[in-house]
Amino acid sequence: MRECGGCTLCCKVMGAPPDSADFIGPSGTWCEHCDVGVGCRIHAERPDVCRAGGCLWLAGAFGERDRPDKTGVVFWIGQRGRVVFPDGTSAPPVRANESYQGAAKRKRTRRIIDELTAGGVPVLVEFEGDRTFMEPQLA
Repeated sequence: MRECGGCTLCCKVMGAPPDSADFIGPSGTWCEHCDVGVGCRIHAERPDVCRAGGCLWLAGAFGERDRPDKTGVVFWIGQRGRVVFPDGTSAPPVRANESYQGAAKRKRTRRIIDELTAGGVPVLVEFEGDRTFMEPQLA
């Protein structure tokens, strides 16, 4: 498994709903507990919303140069919601949280999204509450 290194982008793009017990701030703003480029000051006691994040790059997906702070996008598996396919099966979407609008359109990031959707994986691109659903390519 990889190490975060200087990447702290999840501390900006993940956010939590204001009515959540884990409210750490809205998506698009740095968490008050984050030392940008260093890490979380309360890592051992961090809220559940942070523990459940599941950064796919950190888990070993994608190339070394696709670290979220380099691409501007954190890819993770959504904990809520499922996409139902025509055959009745369902799966959680991969969420792609942008740190700035249009980050998911950059060539390197777009390649990742295209590979995921070509493999039948739905991708939900999010930027500060705006969402774009990328349909999986089904056989």
